[in-house]
Formats: sequence, C-alpha cells, structure tokens
Amino acid sequence: MSGLEGEPPPLDDFFNQYWLPRKGKLGSLALAAAFDTWGAYYTKLAERLRECGSILEFACYRIGDNEDLTRVLVRCSWCRVRLCFLCERAKARKRHVQLCKIATAWFARHPHDHALLLTLTTRSITNDCLLDGIDQFLASLRRLTRCRRFKDAVRGWYRTLEITRNAETGLWHVHAHLLLIVSPRYFRRQVGLYIDQREWVALWRKFARLDYDPVVDIRALQGVGGGALDDIGRKSLAEVTKYCTKPSDLVQFDDEGEPYPVDPLTLKTLYDALHGRRLVGMSGALRDIAKELRLADPEDDNTDLNAADVLPDDAVYVGREFYRWHHDLGDYVWMPRVIWPTQQQEHQMPP
Repeated sequence: MSGLEGEPPPLDDFFNQYWLPRKGKLGSLALAAAFDTWGAYYTKLAERLRECGSILEFACYRIGDNEDLTRVLVRCSWCRVRLCFLCERAKARKRHVQLCKIATAWFARHPHDHALLLTLTTRSITNDCLLDGIDQFLASLRRLTRCRRFKDAVRGWYRTLEITRNAETGLWHVHAHLLLIVSPRYFRRQVGLYIDQREWVALWRKFARLDYDPVVDIRALQGVGGGALDDIGRKSLAEVTKYCTKPSDLVQFDDEGEPYPVDPLTLKTLYDALHGRRLVGMSGALRDIAKELRLADPEDDNTDLNAADVLPDDAVYVGREFYRWHHDLGDYVWMPRVIWPTQQQEHQMPP
C-alpha cells in the first residue's frame, strides 16, 4: 500500500451532506460542557460527546472523467447520544435514504398512488410542560392514525416528530410531519375518502383533545407518487425525515465559527423529554416493505450509509482517507490517503 502526496482537501467541500465536521464537533463539545454542570449520569454523556467524531474515515471514489474524488464517510466514532450534532445528522440522512427506498418500492407496486404532506401542530409550551406535552402529542397521533376515518382514507403513512424552540420566548413547539399515501380514489369526492383542510383541523382537534382549532397544513408532496420517484421527490421527502430537533436551537455560533455556551437547563429539559422515545414511526404497510428491503432501524443504528446507497454505478474505488480531531488545534488533521488496488485486498491487509 502507498500514500499519496499532496495537501489535504478542505473538509467542507465534500462533507456538506453532513454537519460541517469542525462546526459539528465544536457543537458537540459545547453540549458536553453544558452536560458537565449536572454531574453524575450527565457527566458520562459529556464524556461520550467529547469522543464523538474523533476519527473520520472516508472511502474515495472516482466517477467518470471527473478528476475530483468523491468521498463517502464510512466510519466515525459515534457517541450515540441524543442531540449530538454528528449522530443526529447521520440519523436524519439515513432516514431519508431509507424512506426514498421504501417510497420507490411502494410506487413501483402502486404507480397510480399519490403522496400528501400533513403537518400537525399544537400551541407552544414551557419547559415544565415539555415532557407531558410530548406524551400527549404522541398519544394524540396514535388516536388519529387508528381512527376509522384516517384508516379508510390513508393507505400508508410515515411520521417524524419535531421539537423546536423560540429563542425569544423560550417556549417549545411540538409538531409532526406525516407522509400520507393515498389511492387515486381518494380525490374522487363522490367516493367519500377525501379529507379537506377543514376536516383535518376538526379531526386533529378531536383526537388531540384540544379546546381550540389547531394549525394544520395539508398539501401534495411534489415529485412523490404517480410514478417513479425523481430528484424532486427525493428532495420533498427530506421534509419528512429532517432533524427531530434543530441543532441551532441549542448551540449558537459567533462570526468566527466558535460556539456560544449552551444553557444547561435548556439542554437538560430537552434531553430528558426525548430520552428513550421513538420520534419516527410508520404504518404497518410501510414497515413490511422496510423488512423486505432489510433496512436497519436508523433509530437503533447510528452507523452511516453504505457507499452503494449514495454512489452511481460507474464509481471506481480508489482508497481511504482519514482525519482525526486535534484538541489543541480545535480542528481536524488530515492523514494522507491510503491506496489499495482493490477493496478485497484492503480487507486482507493487517490493521
């Protein structure tokens, strides 16, 4: 094996599908410092966060006549702590690729079906109410998806719970994004399956047991349904699989890219409210397809995608590239690319 000479490429150029490495790492370190203030169990979380992303390993590929290499993250020292910048971004990306696969398989079997995006909200709540508020919201979702009106109209669904925070008021906003798959008969008013926006509001108010009309949005999901999934459709599905929590709600950065201190109470409130919860769910019909495709559960599996998930067929494997976090420099340090003639020979090489 041999290393290649030259300067390391800027990480931001090829790592833009993740959190930018330095920013993500610094964000996790800021969270670790905030967790440290609570001691005991939270100190252990802080230790894991500090180790997350310490080693990055990329597989390098050459695609067609393009001289620039395409790099795919294949190994990272994940911490698996809820709210971690790097881990949460990897989960979101994995959910997106997997949902695209599920949708592709579904619409290959049901090419005339259509997809809708349903967004359900309730009023914002305070720190003290967040844990119970999420409990009530998830229970409301279960009641809605199990009611006869919903089950008659919707053939399959996928949902993500999202929690955001208003920096000015300090209130938390719990809401859900649902991908709904409906048959062509859904839009024939005489059939009686169609649910308009006003009825969605009434249904959500009923099953969420609210004393006010909540904000509900229902719209067609562009590029999804009515045939093969295209680039527009894949981009639309990102709305369903994006972050369950926005990293910017926890960590702010100055103009130099350095993080401001994280409020320990805000962090602990959100972590405790989300700990042990499944924020992503799907109907049995989509779950069956996921099993057929042998897709790992992204909520249980923090490993990143295989290269085959994101590369075209004409990609030619070149070698590996490594980066490690340098604590004193506060940045990643490049280790020269290592080349094996084939991936099979690579696996036979001693570590």
